[in-house]
Order: sequence, then C-alpha cells, then structure tokens
Amino acid sequence: MGELKRTALRSIMAIGVMAFSLNAFGQAAMAEVVETFNAGVTMMKMNPDAAIASFEKTVSLADQVGEEAAEIKDQALKQIPKMYWESAKNLASKKDYEGALEKLEACITTAKVVDDASLAGRANTTALSILNVMGSNALSAGDYPAALDYFDQVIARESRYAKAYLGKVLVYSEMKDYDKMEEIALLGIETAKS
Repeated sequence: MGELKRTALRSIMAIGVMAFSLNAFGQAAMAEVVETFNAGVTMMKMNPDAAIASFEKTVSLADQVGEEAAEIKDQALKQIPKMYWESAKNLASKKDYEGALEKLEACITTAKVVDDASLAGRANTTALSILNVMGSNALSAGDYPAALDYFDQVIARESRYAKAYLGKVLVYSEMKDYDKMEEIALLGIETAKS
C-alpha cells in the first residue's frame, strides 16, 4: 500500500508541476504578445513596414497563446491595413508607383479581412489614380503598349473611370490609329452613360 501512495503522490506532484509550467509559459507567451504589439505601435509613425512586421508577429503569437490574446490579435489585425496604407502613401510620394501599388493591394486585402470597407475603397481609388498616372507617364515617354496596359488595368478595376478612356484615346491618337481612337471614345461615352 505504501508504494501505491508514493506513486499517487508523485503523479499529483507531476500534474501540479505541469500545470504551473503551463501557466508560467502562458504568462510569458502573453507578455511576448503584448511586447510585440507595443513595438508595432511604437513603429507606426516612423516605419510602417516595421509596424506591419510587428503586428503580423503579434497575430502569429496570439494564435499560439489562444483566447487570452484574442483582443490584442484583433487590435493588431486592424492596424495592419492602416500601415499598408501609410507605406503606400510614403512610396507614392517618392514616385515609387510599383511599390505603392503592391502596398495598396495588400491594404485592400487586409482591410477586407477586418471589414474596413472605407479603407479598402480609399486604397482602390488611389490605386486607380496611380495606374492612370503610370499610363500617362508611359504615354509621355512614347511607350504606347505600356500606356495601354496601365489604362486597361484601370478600366478592368473600374469600368467607369473616364480618365483611362481618355488616356487610351490619346495613345491611339499618337499611334495615328483613328478608327481605334474613335471606338474607345465611343466606348468611354457609353460606359459613362450606364
């Protein structure tokens, strides 16, 4: 009977040690979630890309911690599209339009995840403007195929974007393809009416 008691006592002690260890691990992991989130907040104004990385790490760590970290995870998820927006604005101001478009696409995608339709809409409108500028720049440089591609991308995203039709008309005018120019002008007018 003494051996049975010792075995039972060891089992109870082992369970107690495991429970304490799991609790201590959970507290340490939760502290890391909070620390990583706070680092992201600190970086928001100075370096949106570093903030994105920190918030993404927060989400990953929060998933490991579980329900206890759900609120911080939600806060981090809401900050990610905002940081993509800020990063896109920074890149666009430096005329890095390709980079800005990548960030805007990420902004749109992550904004939809957190149901931020307003930010997704602003990002899409900005992407349309940037694509249109890129088309105009290609037209000015005489790169007509690239200009047409950019204007077509705008129209594919928003068929009623009149400036893209105008851009295509100007491209075909420069190419002296007056039949195509007229066709696009009429298509733009019809689309605007609908």
